[in-house]
Amino acid sequence: MLWMNRMLWIARVAWGCCVTYCVWTGSPIVASLGRMDRFSAWTLIVLVGWGPMLFPPTVPKVAKMAWGWAVSIYLPNALNALYYAMGFLWPKPLYWPLALALAWGPAVFPWLARARRSLAFWGGASALRDAAGRKADWTFSDDGLEIAVDLARRELRLRAKRARWREAGGDWNVGPVEMSRPLLECSLRCDATMKTVYNQTGVQGAGMTANGQPVSVFVPTGGTISEAPTGRYKLSVEHREAAWKVVGGGVFRRHDGSLSHLGTLRKESLNIGGPKLAVEMVDLPKRVGAKLAAAWGKEAAPKIAALQKSFEAELLAERKAADEDAFLRDERAARERSVFARESANRRIDELRAGAGVGKEFVDMAHTQDGVVLWAVAADREGRAAIMDQTERWAGSLASARARASVELAQKGAGGVPDAFELVIELDDPEFERERLAKRRFKIMRSWPREKLVAWADRIQILAAQSAVHAGPER
Repeated sequence: MLWMNRMLWIARVAWGCCVTYCVWTGSPIVASLGRMDRFSAWTLIVLVGWGPMLFPPTVPKVAKMAWGWAVSIYLPNALNALYYAMGFLWPKPLYWPLALALAWGPAVFPWLARARRSLAFWGGASALRDAAGRKADWTFSDDGLEIAVDLARRELRLRAKRARWREAGGDWNVGPVEMSRPLLECSLRCDATMKTVYNQTGVQGAGMTANGQPVSVFVPTGGTISEAPTGRYKLSVEHREAAWKVVGGGVFRRHDGSLSHLGTLRKESLNIGGPKLAVEMVDLPKRVGAKLAAAWGKEAAPKIAALQKSFEAELLAERKAADEDAFLRDERAARERSVFARESANRRIDELRAGAGVGKEFVDMAHTQDGVVLWAVAADREGRAAIMDQTERWAGSLASARARASVELAQKGAGGVPDAFELVIELDDPEFERERLAKRRFKIMRSWPREKLVAWADRIQILAAQSAVHAGPER
């Protein structure tokens, strides 16, 4: 439609120039109408030649045409008089350009300014293609407005011959504008502008006057307010910087050993105070605005939605892979720390066993992630044993120490929590008793399974009851 409108405009200009030339030169067609004075000639030029330029007619167009017609007829007489009075100061041929400028300048000069802006606009780089000359996946071009949706570059490009725009909440500027911003951070709306209409309501009454004349009376009773379209459209384009954030879930291990990620993506604006760039065209013609709104909703919006969906899936896959790598690294580091801690704890209990010659037949222990031994107990079939907790250690013959072991309640359970038991090992140590005035006891294996505690209690009792007598405890 745009090229058709331009061709019609060029045809009207060509028709006006042709009629003006024929009347001005007195062509045979015009001569057949008879001798024409200045009034008739300019009336024919204005109405027949340039009359089609008035459509669609507006008050400024009609006023400028009437001004040009009146000045073209009456001003030359005044200019001729001025020439005869001051001819030696200004050559006569310069009066006619002055007359034409005064007559048709109001109509021609604004058009020349618009033509210059149009030439500068259409002569610039188009927003419909990228720097390599590739056309965008969706384009719109009409009436000095170009919009392109480039899915490959993920860009929204806009170019307007005249619009209102501002950056980062600054002052509004009016003039040509070009923008190229990330597609998924931009929004575009094109809506019909509305105006408020007051509809008065009332009651119509009829009657007769005293002399028999009929009268009609309208009595207002109020009114209603409604919204009505103005026939124009408003285009708004905004760019707001945004960040994509993974929300919810995380990485966890399934029962089959594989990893799963439950996070979802959410786009968050980084500039809550206002858009990074805002462009508005508040007076789009209905023909342009309606076509843009329909094309954007049916063609561009589904493509952008599909791009955003694939982008979110791609970004979520990257985040999932990164999180899974971090999860596996942490898990591997935890295993390495666990191995190191167990080896460190084993070295400590081995040192204790080696000093007393205790074998490795029976060993149990508990340690922290840093390798600190919480408790340890080791024994062999010869009746030698090594016991340690966080404060003390002992190694020697269970029979010589007359060791006694029992399973005792360490903490009474409550609220569905079961009772906690521990293994208590008591040893005869005269030197310890003289120094501290207390029996030597080790309380270990707290909250271990009761079967395990009973097994160790029985084992210590049996080994301590052996008839072989070994050396006393080593401290």
